[in-house]
Amino acid sequence: MTSKARKRKTREWKKQPLRIACWNVKSFNNKDQEIITELNEHKIGIFTIFETWQRGKGTSRDHNYILIYNGQAKTEGARSGVGLLIHDLYEDNIETIDYINNRILIANITVGNKPLHIISVYAPDVSKPDQSMSEFYENLESQIYKIPKEETLILLGDLKARIGKQVVDDVKQAFNEEVLNQQGEMLTEFCALNELRINKTFIKHKI
Repeated sequence: MTSKARKRKTREWKKQPLRIACWNVKSFNNKDQEIITELNEHKIGIFTIFETWQRGKGTSRDHNYILIYNGQAKTEGARSGVGLLIHDLYEDNIETIDYINNRILIANITVGNKPLHIISVYAPDVSKPDQSMSEFYENLESQIYKIPKEETLILLGDLKARIGKQVVDDVKQAFNEEVLNQQGEMLTEFCALNELRINKTFIKHKI
């Protein structure tokens, strides 16, 4: 791509709102081309992925996206894992990356001169002991406490939660499925305590 073409493409992207999405990829290995094709088609600027099955942690360039990942230790099985794909047009917006563990990864970026914190998470499986889920939320909460309340935080991931339709003021509305599980109750309580809201429940979805 020539310098002029890149500048033109940058202007086209920057005219669009920053699009942020997430996907449980069930292994990023050998799927990168498929995923990145989808991201480019829909002009996704920041994409959180989980259950990546990547080992270790770090960054790499994959086509026109920066891959940031945090997985199991290289000596352990390549299960779970979280990551972020950030379009390279936003590469200069990245301030710092916090590699917490193989279930929590945080990108601290600047958008329009304002700080934005993107948290990619992958909660323990529902078959794991309750202690595992409690430890996960305790760890996540300790990271959220570090973020100033006046700054924007977006948390995306697989939290194994089915949260039901009951309205909880400032946390969730009724635009959701009927089913509520224990993980959904934990998530709702966590959001209430940390002044977070579950955005998808505030929007009526097409059937």
